[in-house]
Amino acid sequence: MRSPAKGELLNAFVTTEVDWPRDVAAAVAGYAGEDESIWLDSIVARSEPRDEAAMSVVAARPIAVLEQSLRAGTSYDDMQAPRDAGANWCGRAGDAVLRSAQRVLERDVSCWRLWRRVHERVRVDAAGVGGYGPGWYGYVGFEAAGGLERLPAPRPTPFDLPILRMSLYDAVVVLDHRFDRATLVAAPALADSLDVPASSVPALVRRWNAAAALTPPPAPPVSAPRVFASGAPQRHREAVRRALEYIAAGDVYQVNLAHRFDLRGLGDAIGHYVALRRANPARYAALLRWGDAAIASVSPELFLQTRGRDVLTRPIKGTRPRTGDVALDAAYRRELRESEKEAAELAMIVDLHRNDLGRVCEFGSVRVPQPRAIEAHATVQHTVADVAGRLRPDRDALDLLHAAFPAGSISGVPKIRALEIIRELEPVSRGVYTGAIGALGLHGDLTLNVAIRSLQIRGDAATLYVGGGIVA
Repeated sequence: MRSPAKGELLNAFVTTEVDWPRDVAAAVAGYAGEDESIWLDSIVARSEPRDEAAMSVVAARPIAVLEQSLRAGTSYDDMQAPRDAGANWCGRAGDAVLRSAQRVLERDVSCWRLWRRVHERVRVDAAGVGGYGPGWYGYVGFEAAGGLERLPAPRPTPFDLPILRMSLYDAVVVLDHRFDRATLVAAPALADSLDVPASSVPALVRRWNAAAALTPPPAPPVSAPRVFASGAPQRHREAVRRALEYIAAGDVYQVNLAHRFDLRGLGDAIGHYVALRRANPARYAALLRWGDAAIASVSPELFLQTRGRDVLTRPIKGTRPRTGDVALDAAYRRELRESEKEAAELAMIVDLHRNDLGRVCEFGSVRVPQPRAIEAHATVQHTVADVAGRLRPDRDALDLLHAAFPAGSISGVPKIRALEIIRELEPVSRGVYTGAIGALGLHGDLTLNVAIRSLQIRGDAATLYVGGGIVA
C-alpha cells in the first residue's frame, strides 16, 4: 500500500452543492439502494441551537471497511493488555482487517492499533461541513472496551456482529437542516492513498440529485415482530439484587444493567427504522446497513464530540415520561428537577466524565458549563449535563475515545469495576448496544452517540436491549 507524499492530501476536500431532498428517508433509500450505507440522522427542529445536532450525513459504497470480530473460543488472556502496551492495544480477540471490495488491505490483532495506523496515514488538513466530511463511519461495540482495559473476555456478540466496524467513505452528503442545504463533500486523493478505486464525484452528484427528487411511496404496514426475553425475569431481578450487594460492599456506587429481548419476523429494516424515527425522533439517530445486517438507533445522547481541539460530552441521567398533557408533563418535569436521587446519579457520572476527559485534555481546561438541565424529547424528558475540555496538543480524537470508552452513563462508577460486574451479571453480550455510533472525519473531528434505543438486525431477526442504572 503506497503512503501519500507529505502534503498530498492536505486541503483535499472538494465540496459540491446538491439538491435538498423532498423527503430525506426516500432520498437515502434511493441513493443507497442495496449498497452498504450509513445515515447519521439528526431529527431536530429548525430552532435547534446545537449546530452538531442540526446535521445529517448520508453515504454509500465505502472504499474500505475496518472491522474486528471475536474468534471462537476467545480466552480471558486474549483480551488482556500487557503491562507495556500502549493505548492502541486491542487484545487478541480475532484479526482486525482493513479490506476493500476487492481484497484485504491490512491485518492486525488490534482493531485500535490498525485504526490508528491507517487514520494517521490518511488524515487531512481540511475543514469539514458542520464538523462532517469524508472519513470513518460506523460503530464501536460495547465489548471493544476489552481492548482498552484489563477486562474479562466477552461472550459472542449478537449475530456474531463485529465488535468494531468502521467504514471509510471518500464522499459523503451533509444535510444542514437549519438552512435546507445539502453538500457533497469528497476527498478525491483518499482512494489513491490506499490503492483502491475512487468514487466518481460527478456520478455521485447525479445519483444524489435523482434520489433527492423522490417522494416516499405509501408506507406499507409495518408488522409487529414476535418478541422473546433472552432470560427469565427472575434472572434479571437476581442480577439487580447482586448489583445492590456490590454497592453495599463498596465495590461501586452505581452500575448499569441491561436486559435483552430477541425479535423475530422483523421484515424490512429500513421500513422499521423509518417508523421508529417517526415515533421517536432523536438528535443522534442512525441507520447503518451492510449485507443482511443493520443497526438502527434513535439515541438522544451525545457521547463524544470534538471540533478541532474542543471536546464536549453530554451524559444523560434521569428520565420521566412526556405525555402531551401540559399539566402532567410540567409535574413530571418538576419531579425530575427536584429528585435528589436523579441529581446525585448525574453528578457521579459528570465526575466520571470529567476524569475521562482529564486524561487527554489540557490541565485546567475540563469544566462543566451546564451541570444539570432538563431536555424534552418526543416521548420522554431527561436531565443532561455538559462536560467540556480542550485536547492537549499531543492528543487527538482517537486518544479521547480510548480514554472515555465506554460512556460512564451506561456502565457505572467506578467504571472498570462496573464493567467487570456487568460481565459477571449479564448473561449475554451487548454488542453495539451502549457502544457508540458515529463518525471520525479525515480532518479529525469526532461525533459519537451513546448507542441506546437501538436494534441490532440480521435478516428478519433483531435484538433489543433495555437497561437502567442501579443505585442504593
